[in-house]
Amino acid sequence: MTLQNFEKQIDSKILKRGKEYFNDGNVEFIEETEKNIWEADVFGTDDYHVKIELGAKNEIKEWECDCPYDYGDICKHVIAVLYKVLEQKTMDVASGEVIEKTAKKEKFTFDTLLNKIEIKEYQNFIKYYSGINKNFKDEFTIYFSEKDESFDLEQKFTEQIKKTIKTYTYRGFVDYHASNKLGKELNHYLDTVNSYLSKNNFRDASTIIKIIIKEVSAVFEYCDDSNGYISDSLNSAIEQLYQISKAPASIEFKNQIAVFLKMELQKKIYFNYGDTGCDLTNLFGELCITISKTDDFIQFLDAKIESSKKDDYNQKFFIETKISFLIKLGKKIEIEDLIQQNLEVPEIRALEIDRVIKEKNYEKAKKLLADGIKIAENKHHKGTVMKWEKILLQIAVLEKDINMERYFSRKFAFDSNTFSAEYYVQWKKTFIKEEWTETIEKVIKAIIEKVKESNKNNSFYNHQILLFHLAPIYIQENYLDRLLQLVQKQNRLDTILIYQSYLIKEYPNELFAVYVPAIEAAGDYANGRAQYKSLATTMKKIIKDFPDKKESILEIAHKLKIKYPRRPAMIEELNKI
Repeated sequence: MTLQNFEKQIDSKILKRGKEYFNDGNVEFIEETEKNIWEADVFGTDDYHVKIELGAKNEIKEWECDCPYDYGDICKHVIAVLYKVLEQKTMDVASGEVIEKTAKKEKFTFDTLLNKIEIKEYQNFIKYYSGINKNFKDEFTIYFSEKDESFDLEQKFTEQIKKTIKTYTYRGFVDYHASNKLGKELNHYLDTVNSYLSKNNFRDASTIIKIIIKEVSAVFEYCDDSNGYISDSLNSAIEQLYQISKAPASIEFKNQIAVFLKMELQKKIYFNYGDTGCDLTNLFGELCITISKTDDFIQFLDAKIESSKKDDYNQKFFIETKISFLIKLGKKIEIEDLIQQNLEVPEIRALEIDRVIKEKNYEKAKKLLADGIKIAENKHHKGTVMKWEKILLQIAVLEKDINMERYFSRKFAFDSNTFSAEYYVQWKKTFIKEEWTETIEKVIKAIIEKVKESNKNNSFYNHQILLFHLAPIYIQENYLDRLLQLVQKQNRLDTILIYQSYLIKEYPNELFAVYVPAIEAAGDYANGRAQYKSLATTMKKIIKDFPDKKESILEIAHKLKIKYPRRPAMIEELNKI
């Protein structure tokens, strides 16, 4: 995509809105900040910043906009700026190349300007601008706070971030658009942290991070962060704290971070939104190992396990975290005791089952699984029941228990109204050929009788149910003649298409004969442009798969156009065939 052709490559609706923004003069402060890098502000219901990078031949290489547009890969603000860039240039009609309006000896850029300013001029400007813009003064002071040891960074930064959050809070709520802007502001503070980290100034970096974690976590109770901007900023702050925890800092300094985490993690807010609480807990554990205070972390986890008894998700996390922590410490006896105490938690029971299976203690494993199934059934957790039963199947294979392997593999082959080819094949392998033929025929017969009994008064529905249950078996057994008989009783295009690949090679004419009335019926029931388009697309596919039947398909299209002359959208789509 280039400046010359972008209009042809962008959705017309978005293009139109972007051009309206450009025509209305909403693009301001446009500047080529570096060679082929254009930046501009676009004003509308909100203000957004756009950055565009062009290539040597004016190809549009990259673009960025800080708006929360989620419905495509380019927004109206970027389009408006592209038009504005074009306005800064003229087109050479003969070559089609973009050329500059006027030749300049030296192109103005922001960096060029900075290099021309003397230190005294910088200082005078900072004094002047700090007097008229308090935000600038505060951010400037925080950025260079390490120059003055008497500066109270914690107090100043707490005031600054609270003020920033308040700026984007309206009537006690940070809405979707404001959360985007707040996230951008928070990233500026994180840049300051990175600046401190680059100088190994871990003290001030950790001070700012701790304030961000405390203040921003509270925002989730009254914001719409569905775009994830605030969460991303918070996650970045936690990553920076991880960096500091692994840095060559003193034990006392790392102990201060551990104390902070222990205090903060008493607050429920950290565990109510996202993974913040989990991430901070894991960091706390790592720090406790580093500073040799592992008992502190174990006591913390014990308290959390006790206080989260009514919260299955968090309790499971704390128990699993404690087991992982004890594994790192090599506490085998404590690990086993903890597992035995918490077997009602499926993930914990799974650890114990895995352990005893590795020891080949299959009887104990089966007992654990049987108890787990009872617990899951009482809680109506069908997924957990199936999970335990699949492990019973694995044990049956290990013990060469054919009857149990047959029972569970057959159950999973047809379980929950779905078909599993994997378990079907496993089930089939437990029989010799003669046994299998007799067994599968009995299964087919039972399915037919059950379906007919359940749907005595609805033969059409009967055919659909039979196809649903029997088609997978017929495909596995290569009973294509039986599959065809079921498909011939269908009149839905989408249903027939599912089985085309299995039948087209041996039964092309019979299959096409099923398509003809199905296409006509689909035309009768189609309603609206989307359904007309889908019908035409399907007809094109059938022509491609049955090239010798093209005229027949075109004849059906012609019939439909004559039959429905007042459906112009249908006629338009059928004409495309």
